[in-house]
Amino acid sequence: MYRHVLTLLRGSAHDTAEQFTDHNALATLRQQIRDSARSIQASRYAIANAIAQYQSELDHQQIVTSKIADLEQRTIIALEKGQDELAQQAAETIAGLEDENETSSAAQKLFREQLANQKAQLREAQSILRELQRGARLAAAADSTRYLNDRAGSNHTGALNAARETLDRLQKRQQQDQRKAEALAGL
Repeated sequence: MYRHVLTLLRGSAHDTAEQFTDHNALATLRQQIRDSARSIQASRYAIANAIAQYQSELDHQQIVTSKIADLEQRTIIALEKGQDELAQQAAETIAGLEDENETSSAAQKLFREQLANQKAQLREAQSILRELQRGARLAAAADSTRYLNDRAGSNHTGALNAARETLDRLQKRQQQDQRKAEALAGL
């Protein structure tokens, strides 16, 4: 017996929870859409920040490339003047800058791939958000329509039933009056 009561209580609690969830589904959906929109906006800012950093990396690489070209020219001039020690220092600096340039190129490639991936994910998220917003508008309209139909239906039904009862009472009274009239005529 105890198990049956416990099962009944759990079933009732589950039904109540489902009714509560169903009753508040539209409000929950609207809040989830607002949360998602804020998350998408934060992603857009993060991507914009990443693009700015990527552009800074490109600018830095151009500066490094310019330095390499300048040092190469100075190295050639130093070699022509017989300044071997200065040319060697410049060559070492060039080697370091070229390593930095290669590292920057690899980082840029990875950055481009990640940005393309993030942009694709953002576009997909924005598309889903628009779909959810459209669905929420339709659900709200359907909910309003259902609510109005429920109210109108119950009002119509109630009014019709009241009118029918009134008509029945009138007909009964008229029948009663007619019977009285017939009885009086017979007397």
